[in-house]
Amino acid sequence: MGKDGFTALLGAGTEYNGKLSFMGTVRIDGVFIGEIISEGRLIVGKGATIHGKVQVGELMVNGSIHAQVVATKIIILHKEAEVFGSVTTPRLEMEEGAILQGTLDMHKDSTTSVTATLPLEQESQDFTAKSIEQ
Repeated sequence: MGKDGFTALLGAGTEYNGKLSFMGTVRIDGVFIGEIISEGRLIVGKGATIHGKVQVGELMVNGSIHAQVVATKIIILHKEAEVFGSVTTPRLEMEEGAILQGTLDMHKDSTTSVTATLPLEQESQDFTAKSIEQ
């Protein structure tokens, strides 16, 4: 692991096509096209773009993702994040200004599930996440 705490870094100005599997924490600041699979943490930096499929333990987003996304622990969307596609996670944190367009499936276990379909066009529509307990 590097001195910055990352297992790997795909820096700004770089592009990678293919499949990425890792342990630990990986930060992407460039362009990634393909499939990412890990139980670790993926950080998508400001200006980064991911297209394809993402399946990780934790996901922190400042850039743009166009993908099918599954995070088994948490997804954190910072104010400049843009996520387009299907998203599945038990926990979502979203700062004001972040964009999530597509489908959202949140569940803590197999008996509790919340599903929302978010608008594909933003026209003065507000989406407010609320805690739902069954």
